[in-house]
Amino acid sequence: MASTRSDPTSDPIEDDWWEQHSRQTPESWSDITSIMWHSMSTTSKAVSSLGFKNLAFGCMALAQKHATESDKIEGQEVQVDAQELDFWLHYLRLAKSASLVDEDALIRELCAEDDGSIELIHFKPKADALVPSYFIIAEHQRRSITLVVRGTNSFKDLLTNVCAHCEPFDGGGYVHYGMLQSCRNILSTEMGNFQELLLSWAGYELHFVGHSLGGGTAALMATTLRSTPALLARLGNPHVHATTIGCPPVMTYELALSCVPYVRSMVCDHDMVARTSVLSISKLGLEMEACKDEGVVKE
Repeated sequence: MASTRSDPTSDPIEDDWWEQHSRQTPESWSDITSIMWHSMSTTSKAVSSLGFKNLAFGCMALAQKHATESDKIEGQEVQVDAQELDFWLHYLRLAKSASLVDEDALIRELCAEDDGSIELIHFKPKADALVPSYFIIAEHQRRSITLVVRGTNSFKDLLTNVCAHCEPFDGGGYVHYGMLQSCRNILSTEMGNFQELLLSWAGYELHFVGHSLGGGTAALMATTLRSTPALLARLGNPHVHATTIGCPPVMTYELALSCVPYVRSMVCDHDMVARTSVLSISKLGLEMEACKDEGVVKE
């Protein structure tokens, strides 16, 4: 493995597009508290159906109803070849590595991957408000500049998750506010770095990887660059894509469909994170209320 490089990040990019969005980034805990209050007051209206009666009786009724029904899983069995399996195992290990907080430990972990052909470029071990932890590597064997974002692992990450109200997205649709701001903050910091790296290693792709919160942020970073030609052109128009593990619902349906060609996602069985959103909680509350009213369980 090549020796690590010093952090080559430059000042945030300065163009009309970025100036428009940087003004939305909170700069103090007071701003963050205000955003959280707005988010919680907004989302509480959507989950108002989760009252005490619905939780106490509707949950029991729903459990009894589902006990008499079998789950129907639609889809086709997928045959995974060795190359595909290697791809997922590799990025699962990288996503797991993002939980490390010691740079030497991270380097040792990366040395075991791809015959030591991975070079650590930058490591941000601690999360900030609306900026999760992440690291950047050059995967020379795969010809990729890869940014790996850590999942929820601190109180500050939890704040990012709680800022769950919808924000309009430039490419159309709506997205999770907290993860969108994380996406913008990381891109703002690292665009200069990406430019330098992609110039040094011509033909490399730009790959965003993450688990849970990191997966949502990674998907939004790829989508932001893909839907903003001016930003992509700054980087020399590389191939941009994302790989997510246990990614939460972070965008509206139509926008998610548009990401299918360049965002790959893996979800383990009935992982709640990948199915939990303000909308799904609201639907759950309505379903529990309907079951309670059907009299499956008597009050």
